[in-house]
Parts: sequence; C-alpha cells; structure tokens
Amino acid sequence: MLDDVVSMLSLLLDDDADVTILSRLGLPDELVRTVPLGDVSARCEPDHLTSLFVRLEPTPDERFGDLVALTHRLRGPGGCPWDAAQTHQSLTRYLLEESYEVLDAIAGLAVPSPPIPPWSADYEGDGQPFLVDFDAYGPLQSELGDVLFQVLFHAELASEAGAFSIGDVIDGLSNKLVRRHPHVFGDAIRHDSASVEAQWEQIKKQERSAEVASESVMDGIPANLPALLTAAKVVRKAAAVGDPLAGSPSGAVADLLDELLIAQSGGAQSGGDPADLVAAALVDIVGWGRSHDVDSETALMHALRRTQERVRAFEAFALERGVDVSQPGDDRVRAWAEFNEF
Repeated sequence: MLDDVVSMLSLLLDDDADVTILSRLGLPDELVRTVPLGDVSARCEPDHLTSLFVRLEPTPDERFGDLVALTHRLRGPGGCPWDAAQTHQSLTRYLLEESYEVLDAIAGLAVPSPPIPPWSADYEGDGQPFLVDFDAYGPLQSELGDVLFQVLFHAELASEAGAFSIGDVIDGLSNKLVRRHPHVFGDAIRHDSASVEAQWEQIKKQERSAEVASESVMDGIPANLPALLTAAKVVRKAAAVGDPLAGSPSGAVADLLDELLIAQSGGAQSGGDPADLVAAALVDIVGWGRSHDVDSETALMHALRRTQERVRAFEAFALERGVDVSQPGDDRVRAWAEFNEF
C-alpha cells in the first residue's frame, strides 16, 4: 500500500520533495518527521495510524483564480483608493509603459531565445541544448506579470460596467485561436510559417467582414502604433495579397543596403547580418531626414497611408474582375500587373 501511495505522489512531486510522516498522533509514542519522497518507503513502517502530509503547489488555474480575486479586492470596497479611482482611459499609459518594459526585458535575452524547435519547418539549428540564463529571464517574468495585471484590471473594470468578465476574455481568445489555426484543429494543411501567416490574415479579414461592412486586409491596424510597427503590419498584410512591392526594396534602398554591406565587409562583397544592415540603413535614413528637416516618423506614416490606399484600390480592382486576392497564383499576379499599369 505504501509503495502505491509513493508511486502516485511521484507523479506530482520530485524525489527530493518533503513528505511529513505522521505516526500514532496523540499517543505517547507519536512520531512526526519529514523526509524526502524518495526515502519514504525505506524510512516509514506504516500501520493504520500512519498518515503522510505533503504540500502541493497550487495549479496554474488556482493561481490565476487567486490573482483575479486579488484584483477584485484591490478595486472593491475597502481596497486601494488609487485602484478604485482608475478608468480604462486612465490606465492606458500604464498598459503602454508595461508593454515597453516587457520589450526591454526581451532585449536582454540571447538571440534567439529560445531557439526554434526541431519540429518546426523553419528550424535551422544544430540540435545543441539551449542553456537558460535565469538572470536574464528574471526581468521578463516580472514584466509579464505587470502586463497580466493590466489585463486583469481592464477586465475587472469591464465586469463592473456589466460588459464582460475575464472568463469571457479567455473564452473569446480560445475560440479565436481555434478558428485561426485550421491547420491544427481542422483539415487545412500548412507547412511553413509564411503560409500560416497569410492564412491568419485572411481569416482575420473574414472575421472583420462578418462584423462590419469593410473587407480590406488593411483593416484592423491600430491607429496609434508607432510608424515602424505600423510599417511591419502594412508590409505583412500587403504581402498577404501578393503586393509585388511588399518584399522588394526600391532601387534607392537596395543600393543603400549594398553600400552598407560593402562598408561592413571592408570593401568586399561578402555575407553580412541582415539585422545589422537594416538597423544601419534606418539610422542613416533618419539622420538624412533630420539634416533635411524631415520628421521620419511622420514621413513614414504618410507613405504607409499611401500603401494602404493602394492595396485597398487593388482589392476593389481585383473584386471587379472576379480575382480572389487571398489565393496566390497566376490570376493574382496578372491582376497586380494590370493594376500597376494604371
């Protein structure tokens, strides 16, 4: 019997976890001692007056429930005056600040962290084990907690307003993830991250079109994003509908990257880190803009608006000709060629 109990506990605890043996409590020969789980069988002679006490860590579900209750307590009567005075609007700056602090924490990790796993189609590693730098990961754990609290706080405010609860948020997210991963939970087949990304954008477009009249792939980009983040979204979405300009730099930019590549390699054409080249190009462009009294942030946003308008115009152009822009192929390529002739 004891071996069966120890075997069951070993599914929940490590061998060095503390287990307290309680024998004959209340009797003159009672015994209470704590031993590692792995030693229980050897150091315990059980009878009908013997019990084992173990302290199990709360499950993630229990911890999350405790955190929801804590948030409710802070906001509720007798809680924190500052928390009670907050609104969705007043918390906006804190959500933004905490998000940037998460990015700062990620910047302190080795690149990539963790490596892409071998079962991914994008795996390019050497199979070596990943050594975790716990000191580097510590700040990320803390900052993710701060962002999670912001999510819970906004959900608590929405619950007070009678709009939705944190449970509704979780249900909505779960349903969304299932819908947007038909290659995992359905019959769709996708072999690489690029095809999954294109599929994701089209599903988002279909979801939006069911809610509002607009059906452009460019819908849904937050208006308050910084220009460079907006650019990443716009270029990705443009590529999803086959925009030939989305993945091809203009002649001037291509020349600049070539010059930077030569400069970094000491005058010889050789391989360079693409991230370093892009970073150097961005710094040079911003510096050039500053010397010509151009605000790079504003200029980029204007250019992105033009790109969005061009893609929207193409979508309407393709729709008139019966071309499904979500489907790669010759029809879409020809539609872009005809569109660019206008």
